[in-house]
Amino acid sequence: MELVQLNEDELKMLCDGQSEFKYILDGIPPKHVLDRSLNHYRNSVCEIWSLPYFIKLNGQLIGSCGFKNPPSDYRVEIGYNVAFDVRDKGIATFAVNKLCQIAFESGLVKVVFALIASENLASLHVVRKNGFIYKNMVMDSDGESLECWEIIQ
Repeated sequence: MELVQLNEDELKMLCDGQSEFKYILDGIPPKHVLDRSLNHYRNSVCEIWSLPYFIKLNGQLIGSCGFKNPPSDYRVEIGYNVAFDVRDKGIATFAVNKLCQIAFESGLVKVVFALIASENLASLHVVRKNGFIYKNMVMDSDGESLECWEIIQ
C-alpha cells in the first residue's frame, strides 16, 4: 500500500471528469474536494497542502486523503476516504498515519485534527487507532455539529 500525491495535471483531469487511473469508483474524492484542491493550488498554496493524495494498493486507487487547508496557527485539518469494498483493512489508519507524518515533518504543524460526525464510527475508530484525542464539539460551515479529534506532535 502506498500514498501517492497527485500532480496538477492529474488533478485537472479528475476535476474535468477524465482519468487515466485504475480505481474503485468511490475511492475518488468528491468533486467539491477536487475543486477545493485545485483552487488552493491555483492560489499558490504549497503543493503539500493543496494537492490530494491517493491511496493505492496493487496499482489500483482505493481511496484518497489530504489536507483541507494549509496550516494556520500550527494546526491543520485532514480528510480521508476509502472505497466501501476495501474498508476494515487498516487502509484509512495507514493513510491518516502518513498524513500526520507529512504534517509534522513539515515543521509548520504541531496539531493535526479531524472533524468527524458522531455517527461515523469507522472514522472515529481510525483516529483513535492513530492516537488522536477527543477535544470538543464544533459547528462546521454547513451548520453540522462534528466531533473535533486531534493529535499533538
